[in-house]
Amino acid sequence: MSELVADYTKKTDSLVIFTSQDVSTLMRFSKVIYYFEGSHLTSARNVEMLDSVDCVVTIIGTGFPVENAVKLGAHMLEEAPKETRFLFTGNIQVLLPLMEQSTITDVRIEDATVEDELMTW
Repeated sequence: MSELVADYTKKTDSLVIFTSQDVSTLMRFSKVIYYFEGSHLTSARNVEMLDSVDCVVTIIGTGFPVENAVKLGAHMLEEAPKETRFLFTGNIQVLLPLMEQSTITDVRIEDATVEDELMTW
């Protein structure tokens, strides 16, 4: 389906907009994800998955929406009251709107190790 839509948009020089409750579907078929709050555009992120790398993200602080991160492809490694650590495969850009919380004090992104990968199984 994605090839058909991509071919159509190239041939007609058009923009196709679709929505889904499943974020992984959006990531699979989209080049850009637009985030809206009500009727206001709050963020736009390029999500082309061509150059993604597994990484471990550590978030210090509170208020990080873990459920949304899991929908985007995060695999939780550790969760404590003020620290969340997870393995993420994909374009880290899609996580940025989730990290824009005033209660988050630090974000660390590191390359994933074999041990990190094994912890998800």
